[in-house]
This record gives sequence, C-alpha cells and structure tokens, in this order.
Amino acid sequence: MDREWFFYMVRCKDDSIYSGIAVDVADRLKKHNNGTGARYTAVHGPVVLIYWEKYNKIADAMKRESQVKRWSKAKKQQLAHRFYDINQEVQAYIEKQKSPQREICLKLRGIILRTFPDTKEEMRRGVPVFAGGRFYLDALKEQVNLGFSISGLTKKQIAFFEGSGKTMRHIKIRTLQDIDEKKIVKLLKLVGECPEGC
Repeated sequence: MDREWFFYMVRCKDDSIYSGIAVDVADRLKKHNNGTGARYTAVHGPVVLIYWEKYNKIADAMKRESQVKRWSKAKKQQLAHRFYDINQEVQAYIEKQKSPQREICLKLRGIILRTFPDTKEEMRRGVPVFAGGRFYLDALKEQVNLGFSISGLTKKQIAFFEGSGKTMRHIKIRTLQDIDEKKIVKLLKLVGECPEGC
C-alpha cells in the first residue's frame, strides 16, 4: 500500500482558493506561507487551510484534485464549509471503529456529503444518519452497512438493496475495494432525489 496522501484546499489572502496534494499538509502549508509551496501561493499568500481529505494512494488524491480544480469557486467554498460543519459525534463514532470499518465509513461519508453537499449528519440510535434519516452508516464486526430509506420506492427499486426492513434497507461493504462509487452515487440519488411517496 502507498503511504497516505492528502488532497487539500487553502484560501489565499485575495480570497482565491488553491488546491493541491501532499503527504504532510502542515509542512506544505508552511511552504506555501514562506513562498516555496507553489508559484500561485507565493504571489497570493499567505494562505489558511480550509479543507483536506485523506487517501491511501497518490493516484486517488490526484484524481480528487483534478476533479475539484474544475469546480466553480462557489462549489469549492461549499465543500470547505462542509469540512467545518462536521458533526463531532459522527466523527467520534467513525474514529473509534477498527480498520477497515473506519476507512470504509470515512469513504462512504465522503461520498454522501459530496453527492448532497447540504446534507446534515447526526447520530440517531447509535449510528450516523444523513438527510434526516434517509441514509445511515452502521459499522459491524465484518462489514459496514450503508442504509437507505425505501419510502416511496417501487418494488423494482427496493430490489437494489439487501435486508427485509419495511422502511430501511442496506448494502454491505466489507472492504474499501468493494466501494463502487458510481453505483453508490446512483443509489444515493435514487433515494435522495425521490420525494416521500414518489
């Protein structure tokens, strides 16, 4: 496994946003502020850290950087706002999990929050829930269940999920490699964009 890499964003003195990747974000921040971090921040510094995400591979961090660099400033600011609006109880729940459940929860949480940037997260019944209970994360001994509300879905749509609950169903994630982000985003949008009783 590669060492950990971070995608990060900093706000410059002219309110512009610069993004990059680094192994040590604190060290990179120092370099940005002493003029040796990047040409852009040497001219537009000093900078302050406004967001970061951790990745296990440099390729994943680079992919995220490329994606976010194409975003509008408003969308970047929305992502940064999300960083400071993190629910501390949810964070504590995730941090206390063993590996790989902790990393799976972090990745799934990130997918949910990127898919629905205005989503609120909270703890209910001992697990993190999102969008007023439309989604949940449940770290179990052998896997993490990503739960979905099935209210308003058709029988065909409900068949995408596991379980027999009358209001909630789930998919099981056992390893980071099991996370199919495109599929998960489709399921999130199926549930999140369907009004109750659609």
